[in-house]
Amino acid sequence: MAGLKALALISRLVPGPLWYLLEYRTIHVFDMYIHYLQLVIFLNEATTDMKYFINGKMIGDATVVKHDPILEYLLAPWEHDDKIMIYLQVALPALAEL
Repeated sequence: MAGLKALALISRLVPGPLWYLLEYRTIHVFDMYIHYLQLVIFLNEATTDMKYFINGKMIGDATVVKHDPILEYLLAPWEHDDKIMIYLQVALPALAEL
């Protein structure tokens, strides 16, 4: 369950805001490089303090995380958050490298 929650957080907090920028803003795909750079910086910062990621910190200034009941549930404290942090310590640097 902790692994699933880690993957769900990654799913909601990494590609979601980037897709939002493309779909609902006037940002052209060729201008996305700055947001991808912010993503790499965000993922590297999140690995030093996992609470950034588990608390739903946004990537950069222009990104928007759509809050809904599912995301609120994922961001709620859970007794196994320490296990989620272990999974994220492996997954987030791999995403940053990718």
